[in-house]
Amino acid sequence: MKLGPLLATGRSCGGRQVAIGLGIITLVWFMLPPGSLYDCSFSTVVQDRTGRVLRLCLSKDTQVRLPPLQEVLPEKYLAAVLHYEDRRFQVHPGVDPLAILGATWANVRAGRRVRGGSTLTMQVIRMARRKPRTYLNKLIEGLQAVRFELHHSKEEILRHYATHVPMGGNIVGVEAASWRYLGRPFVDLSWAEAALFAVLPNNPSLINLRQGRSLLRVKRDKLLKVMFDRKVFDAATYALACLEPLPPQARPLPFTAPHFTELVLSRSSPQQYLTTTLDLEVQMVLEHLARPHGESLRRQGITNLAAIVVDSASGKVRGYLGSLDYFSHQDQGQVDGVLARRSTGSLLKPFLVAKVFDRGPFTVNSRIQDVPTFYGTFAPQNASKTYQGFARISEVLQKSLNVPAVRLLHTYGVENFLEFLHQTGFRGLFRSAEQYGLTLILGGAEASLFELTRAYLSFNHGGRRKDLVLLERVEQQQEVPVQLFSAGSAHLVTEILMEVPRPGIYQDQPHLSGARSFAWKTGTSYGQKDAWAIGYDGQWTIGVWCGNFDGTGNADLSGVTSAGPLLLHLFQTLSKGENRTWPQAPDGELRSISCCMRSGYPTGPHCPETVPVFVPREQQVLRNCPYHQRIQVETGGRYRLCSKCWEGRMREYVTRFVPPASVAAVYRDHGIPVDEFPAHLPGCPSDSASELFELVYPVPGLTISPPRNFDGVREKVVFSAHHQRKTASLFWFLDGHFITETQDDHAIAIEVSAGKHSLTVQDEQGGTRIAPFNLQIDD
Repeated sequence: MKLGPLLATGRSCGGRQVAIGLGIITLVWFMLPPGSLYDCSFSTVVQDRTGRVLRLCLSKDTQVRLPPLQEVLPEKYLAAVLHYEDRRFQVHPGVDPLAILGATWANVRAGRRVRGGSTLTMQVIRMARRKPRTYLNKLIEGLQAVRFELHHSKEEILRHYATHVPMGGNIVGVEAASWRYLGRPFVDLSWAEAALFAVLPNNPSLINLRQGRSLLRVKRDKLLKVMFDRKVFDAATYALACLEPLPPQARPLPFTAPHFTELVLSRSSPQQYLTTTLDLEVQMVLEHLARPHGESLRRQGITNLAAIVVDSASGKVRGYLGSLDYFSHQDQGQVDGVLARRSTGSLLKPFLVAKVFDRGPFTVNSRIQDVPTFYGTFAPQNASKTYQGFARISEVLQKSLNVPAVRLLHTYGVENFLEFLHQTGFRGLFRSAEQYGLTLILGGAEASLFELTRAYLSFNHGGRRKDLVLLERVEQQQEVPVQLFSAGSAHLVTEILMEVPRPGIYQDQPHLSGARSFAWKTGTSYGQKDAWAIGYDGQWTIGVWCGNFDGTGNADLSGVTSAGPLLLHLFQTLSKGENRTWPQAPDGELRSISCCMRSGYPTGPHCPETVPVFVPREQQVLRNCPYHQRIQVETGGRYRLCSKCWEGRMREYVTRFVPPASVAAVYRDHGIPVDEFPAHLPGCPSDSASELFELVYPVPGLTISPPRNFDGVREKVVFSAHHQRKTASLFWFLDGHFITETQDDHAIAIEVSAGKHSLTVQDEQGGTRIAPFNLQIDD
């Protein structure tokens, strides 16, 4: 048997099977969609609420590579790039045989490589593979290009090219190039710009806008000539395009609101586009107004300011300025003044007033003592260093009085108020109520402008907590409704803050701050290190801080004069139309009660004149007016009588307004008439006379450390008391030894030895006050 023919037949069948197998594999390879072509990261594009670019971030490989374009590419760019790179792009399957033949013939004639035959699709593959330009790689790229064309439309391929084409330096893609070289989005290109972006990728490392500019222009104009010859545009358009100069070497990439974009990036998961709540127009207004205001502050030695503008209804942040100059190393411009926690000054007072309105018995007209007051070693003072005796609660906010505010906090409770502040969202309050003490209401705690502005937003939302929003079109976490204070209290406080005097020219000419009503509050920290102003109306809630980031104080720094003018200017510029219907009283959240006209507290049985006053619906009347008293006096009113001394005497009932002795003393200092409280009948065994005066300093149990003067001599200790009756005499005793008698001005200054002592003060009717104290002498 002959084996030759059989072996030949076997080899022939085997060859056909191999060929068929390879054909099937090739067919399957072409039919299966390719996987992810590019393994690269993209820049994050931070946008304002309408899609305008605020910031372009570097990708993980430090390139400026914007995410794939979603819009249709500009027609002029498409025409330019196709006429330059791939004229038959719309008809070839990924490889252009005519282009390959033409390139081969041109290169052979020139004896070197002068022309390429790659299609745009092959270039897309080459940019993804990043392999050397060899014939083998060209073959592979051609096969992959055909495969790529089978699974992608021509429009998608053009987008791939425009996204990944190198444009010089670390700029990748035509949109990134448009921002880098033109300073604007990749839209509305001129013919010269379109031609430039078409020729720039040809050799971007050697011929670009930094070097080889003349050669780059020659290449651009040559492409313009080609398109003119091919009837793409007319002669006039061609001439004008050739006259257009090249753009400058490079422009800064968008870097608007840097502190805000950093905040958004830090709080967001990685994504290609971040559409924020910021409004670029509002941001430009904010920066435009802050710049000259900052220059004015700088002349006073105040180097920085921060501001935030929030939509009152939604809580969306529309403007954000972390510092005057982000790039100023000298002024620490990269510090975010909106997030930095600083002493709050008086900005927490409105929240305390809202809480005491809810609890009662306080009303907007309730009088609070504004007199020299001591809480141990702590003696609060008003900014004016003066006292007015009684102050309405409304005045406590409008004049930002410290002494009455501390009295309110002492009544409400530091621990209760601190718990409320935690509930409100102040995250930096890490100390205990005992550590903060009563200074909590005067700036003893620290908070950021972000936290404070968010807190003030609650007044526009019926006392409910409202979070600030940084991103648009994202699933916001459902806010847990937290009722911080009643809607009635929110409305009452707002009406008070609407009457806060405006600084300088705004006070006498309110039209300069707009024909709008808005509520606002200022604050200045201890040592004049921080100046605050926060205001709100139905449209905007705005916060401003001024100061030095290094904590340096400045005698010219105050909330009213430093932060206030910028706040008012922002309201004037940003507000549109009038808001005469704001604020509207919340339905069913307020009720009217009868109050004493003179004290402002709920009417008592002896109040002669009353007025209706609104209070929160749920407020409980815990006590009535404490100052109007009905007393029995001897006929003629000379002496006061009681059950122990009225027998056998002609008597009558009279009503008197009896303020505390310290209030009466302040009134007398100001020349304000005070109802004289009749002296008790001499010889009466009653000790009620002691109610008529009070020992102001020292308070019982106090430890005193007298300071030294400039000469090093230890100063005397000053003791003081107040009596309700102007003509009263007080007798002073130290450790049982008589010291002196005082009339009218009940204050004495004496030298006291170190150790424990007891001070006794007595009036002529036997009323007595005793205060043990310890005097400590520091070396």
